[in-house]
Amino acid sequence: MSRTYRLIALSAFIALALALVALAADPQTKTGVVKSVDVKAKTLVVKLTPRDLTFTVTDTTTFTLDGKPSTLEEAVKEGFKVSVTYTREGDTRMATKVETTTVQESK
Repeated sequence: MSRTYRLIALSAFIALALALVALAADPQTKTGVVKSVDVKAKTLVVKLTPRDLTFTVTDTTTFTLDGKPSTLEEAVKEGFKVSVTYTREGDTRMATKVETTTVQESK
């Protein structure tokens, strides 16, 4: 009997591990306001509720500003509304698409 339970437990563990890997690879999108950007480090921090999130951009990340193709330096400015599509690579949020609008959050 204990061998059967071990096989069931092992099967459940493998299924859970595969589900977590698949979930991590699925793109997600977060929308908020740009809190800060570091062009050299290729990161941006987005103000969200309940906490701020940091995203890393790469050479393949696409940027749009007011619906038009752009770059990190032009599109991502503090106070701009932003929508970031990303995947998780370990603890890092890798941005695949960053869409911003020049409308700034009213204070």
